[in-house]
Amino acid sequence: PIIKSGSNPENAFRIAFSSRNLLQQLHSQFVIMYHLDTTHKTTINRFPFVAFGVSDYSGQFHPAAFAIVSHETEQDFDWFFKALI
Repeated sequence: PIIKSGSNPENAFRIAFSSRNLLQQLHSQFVIMYHLDTTHKTTINRFPFVAFGVSDYSGQFHPAAFAIVSHETEQDFDWFFKALI
């Protein structure tokens, strides 16, 4: 994780959570759709909470990774996707 105060985009707060088993689901042959969504104002600092996962053929959602970022900028999403890779 990159831990800073998050007061501006150059001093961003970013932390992500996942596991090896969750990330292996991203490469399953049954994955048909990727999902990315953010929820706002769920933390004391009102940082966005990012959820990423996949859907299979039966419509079941399988979470793969979660993150809390201080800004919802292109740099934050670049960091998140590079961390997934």
